[in-house]
Amino acid sequence: MKKTFKTILIGILVLPVIGGAILFVTMSDTEKASMEIDSIVNKIQDVTSFSELDKLISEVDSIVSLYPELTPYADSVVFKQRPNWENKILEKQKSILAIRAFNVAQEAVKKRLRSPSTANFASFHDNESKSWDEDGIFICQFHVDSQNGFGAMVRTRWQVKLLPVDGNFKVIEVVEY
Repeated sequence: MKKTFKTILIGILVLPVIGGAILFVTMSDTEKASMEIDSIVNKIQDVTSFSELDKLISEVDSIVSLYPELTPYADSVVFKQRPNWENKILEKQKSILAIRAFNVAQEAVKKRLRSPSTANFASFHDNESKSWDEDGIFICQFHVDSQNGFGAMVRTRWQVKLLPVDGNFKVIEVVEY
């Protein structure tokens, strides 16, 4: 009885694997190439830079050059989607830049406080204002709690304008309001 159960269990576990292997072996080269394109599309979903995107799209180009019959498929799942992926990358990069700019803005404000060591800044994710203007200047508004000259904790609001320069940010204006 135990041997029969083991045989049935092995049959249930092994046959789908063997069946899957047989299925893959009988697939045409074009079908395998199509699956490779699908795999690349899945990788593209996690891309964070244009160079990564270009590399993966060039892999699709290589596949299509070997299998020209896949051109319509590649056009529909890759090349028509490229603008969407590029926009996602831009948004991710803008978000990363915004966090860096916010940190620079905090440091600029800290220099103007009476007691910077007591400063408790609003977090980047607080519902404060952060935006890019049409000239590429990052503007952020936030509050900070810190001790005044008398030792009392006070909340002040600040607006800082920053300009991206060579991968860093130049502080253009720091205003308490």
